[in-house]
Amino acid sequence: MAMTLAWQNPVLLAELDPAGGDLRPRLMPSLSGSHQLLNLASLDTLTSHDVASQVVSLNPPQHTKVVLPGLTDPSTAAALGQTWPQLADVLTSFRLREGQPPLDVIADCGRLGSDGPQAVLSQADVVLVVLRARLDSVALAAPVIRRWKKTSSVPLLPVVVQNGPYSPRDVDQTLGARAARLPFDAKSAQALELGRWGRKLDHSPLMRGARKLVSHATKKGPRRDVESFLTAGGTRG
Repeated sequence: MAMTLAWQNPVLLAELDPAGGDLRPRLMPSLSGSHQLLNLASLDTLTSHDVASQVVSLNPPQHTKVVLPGLTDPSTAAALGQTWPQLADVLTSFRLREGQPPLDVIADCGRLGSDGPQAVLSQADVVLVVLRARLDSVALAAPVIRRWKKTSSVPLLPVVVQNGPYSPRDVDQTLGARAARLPFDAKSAQALELGRWGRKLDHSPLMRGARKLVSHATKKGPRRDVESFLTAGGTRG
């Protein structure tokens, strides 16, 4: 959500985690189940119009930040097995309305390496893996990142939330990859989860870090900029 709020272009946040989405109970408790990812599973052919019919705007009437709410019941994820490839194709050029330019898409796909929307990940410009600077988090992420680098041409950028005892150098060495950083800012994270967005949150360490992270994905073109960061020594922060 922090990246969505920091995104400069019109953007869709798609909750694609097979384990279920959490934006509905936290930010949209009054929203019924009428808008959700699962509704796309019953369609034989998927279009931008179909996806647009399920999104919810975070900033009406501008509608420059919209959300596709995720699953409310993880047991229904299997129904999307045949939907992921079509959804991946639609999201590469998703339009909220016909005749409008395509939106950028941030897809929350859950844990990398678990059963999920691999077709969406394979068509991504960049895959971000968020972890904490703690032994358990880094140790679990390292083999997944190594496997991804061997099997996929899509650049992967680890993003470390600095709330653990390990230094940036130690984390990078364990992961075998350079990582971007996000500051640990519990107060702002709580405000974000509760939908308390405003000037105070906008100037918080969390949102400053999110804007810097977004710049890696949008400044020159996602693949080129992230690959430059990984190989030439991008900024820390």
